Amino acid sequence: MKKLFLGMFLLCCGLYANAQGMKYGVNAGINLSKPAGNVDANGVKPGAKVGFRGEYDFKSAADGFYLSSGLYWSQKGYKSHPYYGYAGNTTSEVTSSVNLNYLELPVHIGYKLPCCKNLSLFGEAGPYIGYAAWGKSTAKVDGKKVSSSSKIFGHNGFRRFDTGVGVQIGAQLFGHYQLIAGYERGFIQLSKDSNTGLPVEKEKYRNRSFDITLAYEF
Repeated sequence: MKKLFLGMFLLCCGLYANAQGMKYGVNAGINLSKPAGNVDANGVKPGAKVGFRGEYDFKSAADGFYLSSGLYWSQKGYKSHPYYGYAGNTTSEVTSSVNLNYLELPVHIGYKLPCCKNLSLFGEAGPYIGYAAWGKSTAKVDGKKVSSSSKIFGHNGFRRFDTGVGVQIGAQLFGHYQLIAGYERGFIQLSKDSNTGLPVEKEKYRNRSFDITLAYEF
C-alpha cells in the first residue's frame, strides 16, 4: 500500500510537471462521514476537507475530457449513539467519537460540458488512496470530555492505509470558481479488532463520506 501511494503520487507529479494543459487550484469545504459496517454510528460526523487540486486537459483527445488529482487533508470518523449509565449514575449520557485525519490522493477521469460563457458542468470518478496520519478517540459524559487517546492504530485499533473509489459532480463559474459535491466509499476493512473468543460479531468499519467543497483555479 505504501508503494502504491508513493507510485501514484510520483506519477501525478511527473505528469503535472510536464503537462501543457495544466490548471492548478485550492479547495476547502466540509466532509460528512458515516462509516459502512456494523459500527455504532449516530448520523453523520462533520469534518474538514482542505487541499490542492490539479487538472490536465486532454486536448489531443475528445474535447471536454480531463484528468484530475490532488492532495487533501480529509477528516473522517464517527460519533456513537448515546447510552446511559456512568459511575453508578443511570441518568448520565455517555457518547464516544473517533476522529481519523487522512492525507488523500485521488486520481479521477472527468468530463466538462460548457453550458454558456461563464458556466460549465462537470463530473468525474476514479480511485483514491489515503493514509491516516493521526487520529483520536474521545469519550464524553453529559457533554464533558472524560477521556481521550491518540493510540488508536495498530493491534486492536485501526489500519492507517485506505483505498476506495470516489465520484464528484460540480459547476465551474467564470472560469475559476468551482462548487463540487462528492462521495467516497472505502474498500478496506479498517478495524483490526482481534478475535477474543466471545460470542460477539467482529466490528466492521469502512470509510464512507459525502463532501461539499469550494475551489479556485488559477
